[in-house]
Amino acid sequence: MEKLRDKLLAKFPIEQIKWRVGNLSGDTRCSLLAYVDARDVAERLDDVIGIEGWQSKISETPCGRVICELSLNINGSWINKTFGGFTLLCHSTAPT
Repeated sequence: MEKLRDKLLAKFPIEQIKWRVGNLSGDTRCSLLAYVDARDVAERLDDVIGIEGWQSKISETPCGRVICELSLNINGSWINKTFGGFTLLCHSTAPT
């Protein structure tokens, strides 16, 4: 299990690290965010877990929140992790 964990946690090659602008601060400053493309993550999972050993599901809540569920088959048992992002599209419809 430790070898599997080490392979999944291995650093991605520098060539696979991409950058995008985060917050802008005035006309001359911004923060940069490093990320790895989902295709590189999928390739890592294919190589380490096997192409039939993992799956992902993307869904959206009624208020526009995106949820990703990642499932890995480890030693015959499916392990699920769910991650959600925030959105500014959620508005209460309750009367005020």
